[in-house]
Amino acid sequence: YGGPLFLYYPPGFSYLAALPAKAGVGLVTALQATALALWMASGVGAYVLTRRWIGRSGATLAAVAFLLSPYHIALVYIRGAMAEFAAMALLPWVVWLTVRAVEDGGWRWRLPAALAVSALVATHPFIAMVSLTLLAAGIVWAAWRAPAPDRARVLAVGAGTLALGMALSAWFWLPMLAGWGDVAMQRVIDGPGAYTQHFVRPRDLLGWGPRPGDVAVSIGSAHLALSALALIRLPWLRRSHPSVARLVGVVAVVGALAAVLMLPIAEPVWRALRPLQAGQFPWRLHTLLSLASAVLAGASVVGWPWPIHRALVGAGVAALLALNLQACRPAYTFVDNRIGTSQAALDGLRRAFPSLWWEDFLPIAAAHAPPAAPIQPLSVVEGALEVEASRLAPIRREFTVRAAAPARVEVG
Repeated sequence: YGGPLFLYYPPGFSYLAALPAKAGVGLVTALQATALALWMASGVGAYVLTRRWIGRSGATLAAVAFLLSPYHIALVYIRGAMAEFAAMALLPWVVWLTVRAVEDGGWRWRLPAALAVSALVATHPFIAMVSLTLLAAGIVWAAWRAPAPDRARVLAVGAGTLALGMALSAWFWLPMLAGWGDVAMQRVIDGPGAYTQHFVRPRDLLGWGPRPGDVAVSIGSAHLALSALALIRLPWLRRSHPSVARLVGVVAVVGALAAVLMLPIAEPVWRALRPLQAGQFPWRLHTLLSLASAVLAGASVVGWPWPIHRALVGAGVAALLALNLQACRPAYTFVDNRIGTSQAALDGLRRAFPSLWWEDFLPIAAAHAPPAAPIQPLSVVEGALEVEASRLAPIRREFTVRAAAPARVEVG
């Protein structure tokens, strides 16, 4: 609308949505179809990731819990944060493929895992940075637990898979890092998107307070209840289902870490770790917490006698649907999606999106550019006529000219 806007956004979701658009599907339909496909893929990913440990019914409950986590729903229906929504769909697949690659050691799993890692990096760098760091820690932990002859192999395969994924996505993150110093990104970190302004209160995380702003940060009542049940049963699981107990323990640590980093008490950690600050919003770690709570929900039904197991799965799914499905509707709609070009309309956009406007992403080299010359209307050189300007923008000017006889005008 009159000039370049230096807005840097991860391309992963856009590339995916471009496929149906290029095939002839309308742009809006392509975006909707891509969002629906990603939503389904996230549920399938949660199911595939957990089935080997908690069985089919437990994995089904985990998939439903992941699909209907409040933050997952808010990403698409409230925030419209499609990059983060896509990263959430990729996350269980990245974990599952990496686990299989480490276990198998062959390229039939290592290459798909590396491709998934690269897709995650190109979709949402912040989520990738945090989740891949935790995944690397998990690989080290797995190597430490492995028999001595296998430890070097586990480390080599795991580190090699993550490194290959980073190399495959270098086309995105290398130019991003190279150009970081040429863009005034510190304004984004210190401005409206400063991490210090977006910590979550414990009461909001537990769903006991009003929702702050337009972000659903509650874990969810059903998610909390099922996760608590899994943690209460942890001592029993250690005796009867040790592999499930290890899963619950690891996932509980990841979920607790993500939750703590969203709270104000984590401010010293964010201040000390500057790469975290580029993420702007601590509540973005809800992506990890949502997956963790979903896995714990599925693990809560493991080991019960069959009648109780079946009743718990049914009650869990019913509770998740009853408490969260009603939120699957747009928080607002655009009555008129035509954007005017008047100064009032532009000022309105500037007020609505203060962190996405010129100053935040303006290249440093252009920060002191001379002001553009004022736009002049048509001037009458010869003859008698009426000139009405309907649009005056830097790259487009529209006039209505009325003349009863030949006349000559000049564009200023």
